[in-house]
Amino acid sequence: MQKLVDLDYMDNMAFVAETIGDQPEILGMVRFDVDPATNLADVAFVVRDEWHGKGVGTVLMRRVTEVARARGLAGFSADVLASNHAMLGIFHKSGLTVNAEREGSCYHLTATFDANDPSVKRGQ
Repeated sequence: MQKLVDLDYMDNMAFVAETIGDQPEILGMVRFDVDPATNLADVAFVVRDEWHGKGVGTVLMRRVTEVARARGLAGFSADVLASNHAMLGIFHKSGLTVNAEREGSCYHLTATFDANDPSVKRGQ
């Protein structure tokens, strides 16, 4: 559990989306952990049920993509339940090149950045 909350901001990173006001509430979170063998970040999202379908996951995807690109990563990997159409949609609408392989009740996704994008520094 301690490893999940101790981030080094290079090989693992997390962001939260929260409400604005005197008593902010966390709406969702995204976290990634880099696999040095592939230069892909294993990414996971969680959004509070009452905020599903309101763009929280999309905003988190945009932000984590910006950071991962700047960090020089090749893209993301993720395991998503086949029934989670909203999360699958976020990946497919992200502008990344998405490869989805069905493994039982889940899809294993690989979402890579454009190899011609000059902001992607491969192998760093």
